[in-house]
Amino acid sequence: MRLQTFTPLILCFYCYVFVANLAKANNNSQNQGVTNYHVGVVLDMDSDIGKIGWNCIQIALSDFYSAHNNYKTNLSLHLRDSQGDNVQAAFA
Repeated sequence: MRLQTFTPLILCFYCYVFVANLAKANNNSQNQGVTNYHVGVVLDMDSDIGKIGWNCIQIALSDFYSAHNNYKTNLSLHLRDSQGDNVQAAFA
């Protein structure tokens, strides 16, 4: 009688360990070979156009990667505020 109640518990434990390892292996295989590309974005964040542009860029990038999750490239955006002077911000 004791073995009959103990067997489902062991089976559940092994299933949990199997699923956890499967999820970890799947996550590791998705992250292998991903190349990061760093991209600088210069916008005037004091203007409405700059704020809207930054939001649109982030939404577009998020939508792209949610639709194409198997891509091996990843864009990392780095925002620089031009503070009204684009040339000076590009040189800094």
